[in-house]
Amino acid sequence: DDIDPNAPPGAGNQRDMIYLDTFPSLTADDGSVDPEDIDFVRGSLAGGFQALIHMNQDPEETAFFRIGLFEWAKELSGFPGQPTTYLQFEESHRIQLDLYEGFLEDRQRSAHFIRYAADQFGAEIVGGFAQDSASGISGLKNMLSSAPGSRSMADFVADFHVANFVNDTTLGRAYGFADARHADINAEPTLLLDGSLNISPPPGGVQMGAGGVHYVTWDNVRELEVRADALDPVNRVDFRVHAFIESVDGSNTLETLDATSTLQRIGGSNDRVTIVLIHSNLEEPSATGVVTGEWAGTAYPTVNVVRDDGQYFDAAAPNFVQLGHGWTQAVRFEPPSGMALYRLYVPPLYINQFVDPATGGLFGSPQDPRDFRVVVMSEAAPGVPGDTLLTRDIVDPRPYSLRTSRAVEFINVDLRDAPTLALGETAIYVGLTEAGADRNTLILGMASHANSDVSFIHGPVGGPPASWRSLWSLTSGGESLSGYSIPIRGQFRSQTAVGLDPSARRAGDIEIVSVYPNPVHESARLIYRGARPGTYNARIFDLLGREVRRVEVAATSSGTATLDLDVRMLASGVYFVSLSDGTAIAKGAMQPLVVAR
Repeated sequence: DDIDPNAPPGAGNQRDMIYLDTFPSLTADDGSVDPEDIDFVRGSLAGGFQALIHMNQDPEETAFFRIGLFEWAKELSGFPGQPTTYLQFEESHRIQLDLYEGFLEDRQRSAHFIRYAADQFGAEIVGGFAQDSASGISGLKNMLSSAPGSRSMADFVADFHVANFVNDTTLGRAYGFADARHADINAEPTLLLDGSLNISPPPGGVQMGAGGVHYVTWDNVRELEVRADALDPVNRVDFRVHAFIESVDGSNTLETLDATSTLQRIGGSNDRVTIVLIHSNLEEPSATGVVTGEWAGTAYPTVNVVRDDGQYFDAAAPNFVQLGHGWTQAVRFEPPSGMALYRLYVPPLYINQFVDPATGGLFGSPQDPRDFRVVVMSEAAPGVPGDTLLTRDIVDPRPYSLRTSRAVEFINVDLRDAPTLALGETAIYVGLTEAGADRNTLILGMASHANSDVSFIHGPVGGPPASWRSLWSLTSGGESLSGYSIPIRGQFRSQTAVGLDPSARRAGDIEIVSVYPNPVHESARLIYRGARPGTYNARIFDLLGREVRRVEVAATSSGTATLDLDVRMLASGVYFVSLSDGTAIAKGAMQPLVVAR
């Protein structure tokens, strides 16, 4: 038999061969073999056999479907399949579904798409894809037409994205994975909005590749109205819209909405509502999708505790201080009666985000790990944390960037899986510390907060042993840290949902009339009307939806009123103003505001 893989055309026995490189993928330098490596090679063999069958039928198959079928053959043969970590990164949601450029997320996405088809239709139907001479989207259409139900390609793409987020077959067979091995598949929201903060989605739309998806989730929201559409009505036919509704009574429902510029109502009090906007036509170019909404308030009474203005105090020392391993930075909170800690907003900074002034180079490398640990502690004595109530190690989901802006960039830490955390505690401490032994240590960043000393540091201050010290009692570079705070924010939520009231306040009870002058140099005046007596909050957001300024005012009567906005600390650019009284958002938000210097 001919065993020469390099035989010229016409020579040898003309048989197809699979060549497996067993070194170093199987055999180590010392001749030992790792059982996991054996599974890797065997899985590759299973994928290779499938590829031989497929390429003999369709040598022109596109890379996306070729790699997807290769990976599915491995999984079908009992070997580990590709993970789905790409679902956790929002930038991966909106790219063209069948794009394949050789990146790991491309391989994961192609494998997962074929996995979903196999879960829906079975091995025989998907195996037929491998034996079809049609390539790419044509082959996908042939597979769908041969499957039970004959789903259209657009509906299949939409169902795939819904299943990735919902993964619940009780809502419909198309909306989840029956295979228990895939029970933990759940995509992260592209955008998470907090109903208690009354922040609308950032203005404008999002560019979506063919087959891309945009998940927008409202958390803790009551009487929501949403608009989901293509920015250009010409593209509307290519979009599908679903609403996944998680009610406060524990029930989950899935509704199909229209792609339209008209507001569509999702009533009641809901723990979460997620709008799934899908560009479902793989044969059309990319298009811009838009999701916006209005709502009456929160499903659960909520208190947001903020002790910073969203800005690091100064670009120079002592604002940024390197801590190191064994140090913890923490903030003290007093949980409101009957409320549990529901969410944290934390802004970890790392040494590799800073430039060494001596050399002009980075401290470390952009590739250094960026991870940290959140610790929630009880209080042993005033200013002294006690028992640990919760720890959570987190890999920073934000793209790497140098620290060049004064704006504090927060990470949302969802604590829904600990529903009674801090309930009944008089005081708690939320700390950030190192999660591993890597060299990319955390940096202490501080914001202005002159009202109270709520921040604490644990470490060998001035030398061992380590102890807890209040931030205001310390100095850095000879300067006092009094008047600073560590910008960690907390959200506390009641255990009881708001009762449904037919006369519940709606957006529109408050209205922003105007903001002037606009453009503004130092101070603008916001005029609003329809207001009831009470406390009102004006919030200013940048183009990325980040809160950069907040002003609170007490109105003593209803009718027209004014509120002054000091914007001297804001850089030139376009911002948006929102007004709320804590239960309703003003009609007219988000009002554009141009700061000109």
